[in-house]
Amino acid sequence: MTFDQRELAAFLGVAKTGSVGRASEALSLTQPAISRTISNLESRLGAKLFVRHSTGMELTAFGEALQPHAELIQSEMRRMSEQVDVLKGSAKGVVRIGVVPSVAANLLPKAIASVLQRSPEIQVQVLEGTGNRLIASLSRGDIELAIVGLTQEPFDEDVVVTPLLEDQICVIGRWAHPLFAQQKIAMSDLVRYRWAMPERGNVILGEYRLMFRRAGLEPPPVSVESNSVHILKSLLATTDFLTMLARDTFQVEEKAGLVRAVPLAEGHWRRRLGLVRRSSARLLPGASLIFTEIRRVASSL
Repeated sequence: MTFDQRELAAFLGVAKTGSVGRASEALSLTQPAISRTISNLESRLGAKLFVRHSTGMELTAFGEALQPHAELIQSEMRRMSEQVDVLKGSAKGVVRIGVVPSVAANLLPKAIASVLQRSPEIQVQVLEGTGNRLIASLSRGDIELAIVGLTQEPFDEDVVVTPLLEDQICVIGRWAHPLFAQQKIAMSDLVRYRWAMPERGNVILGEYRLMFRRAGLEPPPVSVESNSVHILKSLLATTDFLTMLARDTFQVEEKAGLVRAVPLAEGHWRRRLGLVRRSSARLLPGASLIFTEIRRVASSL
């Protein structure tokens, strides 16, 4: 069975927004047109894709099964269109890349600036998120590349991993945090304070738990979870929260005397970062340039 772009757009629009009305606004189509397209698609498939409620639309088991395939088909159709543009010499060169927050502070800006200096026609779209979310986005075809923290667990077979570099992760607090008034700091002292941490799916959060368990301690509950480095640093600036961040992300605040790393060996570790892409999809020229430049910049850091 084949699908056209209109069917895919209507189905995915309703699946993602949860209603025909919101999908209509997002796609700039009339509600009757979207409803008619969905009904025709359901008739062709011989299965209901949505349960219709007074408050919106909910995917059925058939709809949930179709969604990842529809996302991949839509992504491949977009890639095909971009590749045709490349061959015609009229490519806009859109490159979609996902990064964990700490990489956005140093590695990625340098790589993008270098590529755009040589190829100003390329447009780069950056998605920031946790490693788990970025790998899911990569599998769906929403992004071509992702820079994530590498865990001990192997990735799926459809993902190719290129090791990049290691960065340093530290436990940090505000410069005048009461912890720093102590002559000697022990792991047990860290349990007494509130923690703000990167959200679930981040390698740092997993290491946070291991750090305490290796010391024979129960990890304190995380009071605040956020994917925003800015939010985490803002909490530290005015409260006694502690967090764990890559050193690259707080060097400016550290030099300004706003935050500092806890002088505790157990509170410092090295994280491996890698560049990942789908093995089944060939990189388009723009993405290939970004891929090469990220590796070059990483080797110089």
